[in-house]
Amino acid sequence: MRFLEKKLAVKEAALVALSMDLGRSRERLDFYRTPEGKARLAREQFNLVFPGERVFRVTVESPDTLPEKEP
Repeated sequence: MRFLEKKLAVKEAALVALSMDLGRSRERLDFYRTPEGKARLAREQFNLVFPGERVFRVTVESPDTLPEKEP
């Protein structure tokens, strides 16, 4: 009997974790359906900007070098 109770507890914990993950995914989906969410996705995934916005490119020039990784 103890064996089945442990198995049930493990499955319930997995179900709770999956339910929480599903809830977070639904919240993200709802956000990306809004105009703000679509604008954020366009900026982050496709590097798009609104008309009239300025884009600044920042480059770092340094004589420092990173050490080589040893295999």
